Amino acid sequence: MKAENKQEEDKLFEGFEDILSDEEVYEAITMTDDNGDNIDYFIVDAIDVDGIRYLLIVRADEFDEVEPECELVKESADDGEEVVYDIVEDEAEYNKVMILLQDNENNDYEMKF
Repeated sequence: MKAENKQEEDKLFEGFEDILSDEEVYEAITMTDDNGDNIDYFIVDAIDVDGIRYLLIVRADEFDEVEPECELVKESADDGEEVVYDIVEDEAEYNKVMILLQDNENNDYEMKF
């Protein structure tokens, strides 16, 4: 599609900006598993609870699935250069954080847990 003049070009670009602004952008992180393999994730949401940082993450290679499986991790160490996250395994802690994430009015995703 080609614009005939500057005004038409601006109008086309304005429409393109609207399309781009509707897309959600997620921060990508790489985590190393226990086997030393690097796995890319997208951060879907994050929350601080009782001074602990939690991330709701989904594997990058599963992100486009209809119902991707998310993992809840919590920060366990931060030396300034590298942050260590552990999967939340305690059921009470998991439920508490997931309810807080679900109650967040700014989220635009649906959770099933």
